[in-house]
Amino acid sequence: MTAHDDGLRQLRRSLGHDCRGSRLGTLSPMTHPHETLVRDAYGAFNEGDIDGFLVAFAEDAVLHGADGQIEGRDAIRSVVEQLRALTENTLHIEVHDVLANDNHTVILQLTKAKLGDRVLEDRVVYVFHIDDGFIVDAYFQGDPRVQEAFYSDA
Repeated sequence: MTAHDDGLRQLRRSLGHDCRGSRLGTLSPMTHPHETLVRDAYGAFNEGDIDGFLVAFAEDAVLHGADGQIEGRDAIRSVVEQLRALTENTLHIEVHDVLANDNHTVILQLTKAKLGDRVLEDRVVYVFHIDDGFIVDAYFQGDPRVQEAFYSDA
């Protein structure tokens, strides 16, 4: 971890981001801290707070998807900003469930967006590997047919 990551960890703590609560609502005291980390990131994403979303990611985090991988927090920011701009900031994530332990956190989600008269509703699974309080790897699986129909000619 870098000094920058340590600073981000301190920022999260100063904002009260711990297992007592989340940007997506109050969690039980038994909630795994990795669940809180990911729910907070999703809450920030849905509020349009890209910095708040990215604070959960290690500087060298990698997103793995069907079309390859996105390496580093700056590249992740770029992709998120492009997707939000393309969908005129309608991109929104509804969390269906979160499964978390010390090694992995799995999110079952519904990703929604609008693009002209097209509507995206894609059921997606993300598997996060979290190390030292930061997402270091994220594996994505949605329905490529739904995504292609939505993003084609965009």
